[in-house]
Amino acid sequence: MLKQRKFNTVLFAAILILGIFACSDLIEESIQDKVVVVITPTDGTISTNYTQTFWWEELKYALNYRLQIVYNKFDSAAEFRLDTLLSSNKFSVTLKPAKYQWRIEALNGSSKTEIETIQNLRIDSTSIEGQDILLTSPGNGLISNDSDFNFQWEALPGATDYRFQLYYSSNNTVVLDSTVRTETSFNYVIERDSTYYWTVTAKRKDIYSNPSESWKFTLDRESPDSVKLTSPSSGAGVSSPVTLTWSAPNDPGLAYYEIYIFKGSTSTPFSDKYNPYKTVNDSSPLKKSFSFTEGSLNDRIIWKVRAVDKAGNKSSGEKTRTFIIN
Repeated sequence: MLKQRKFNTVLFAAILILGIFACSDLIEESIQDKVVVVITPTDGTISTNYTQTFWWEELKYALNYRLQIVYNKFDSAAEFRLDTLLSSNKFSVTLKPAKYQWRIEALNGSSKTEIETIQNLRIDSTSIEGQDILLTSPGNGLISNDSDFNFQWEALPGATDYRFQLYYSSNNTVVLDSTVRTETSFNYVIERDSTYYWTVTAKRKDIYSNPSESWKFTLDRESPDSVKLTSPSSGAGVSSPVTLTWSAPNDPGLAYYEIYIFKGSTSTPFSDKYNPYKTVNDSSPLKKSFSFTEGSLNDRIIWKVRAVDKAGNKSSGEKTRTFIIN
């Protein structure tokens, strides 16, 4: 009896410890009393660089950061230059000559830092020579099936013109070299599927800024190869759960598969979940199977699969298959 009591006591203690550890994993750490440490620009910085990179140390348990920049100073009448939520601890922005104050706030799901450190920054007027241009859109590395592109960048104080250059990535052949008057955007329709780079340089009379970084994008309007269903065979009677399998080329450009599942006829989706269901891109090459765990006895299930690539193109011509749950 005594041994049994000792065993029960040890068992209870073990369960209690496990429960404490489990709860600690679920309880989010408060960052209310933490401080975000600024790296650059430091308080009181005076600079003639219009493009500034705001950088701070990562804070443990923080999920996001709110960066705020105002003209002059933070008060009830503050004019915000920037108020943005970020997932990284670094952000670049172009500022015109003026006095600024800025601050950074860390956040997680249940708390935020409340110890505020306001930094002062002054940008002095100077020539555009040696200044940097920041590109904003389309994002670097974009893959798209839309040939109508709107290129955008941040205005550089003092610039009167911008030189926009577009070229093929494969051989650096220039596709377009155009001057944009005062505007900070440029629309252009791409005719050929390929990967491209683009860059912008600011100009004022005979003075030029540094060229911007070269950003890459890809135009891809070609549909992926059709998917071929392999199992279960059409008309088969199968037990639940049912493993659906298909074959398709191992294309590195594929993003996911869409699985369409119907009940009785192709006009009746089994549920909104399967109209369509998008597979999770957690393997390379993409997994070509899916476990269907729903349905009732004697249900007639119709299914098909489509491939979707990173540009958003979808395969076509897929055939459906039918199986009966028994």
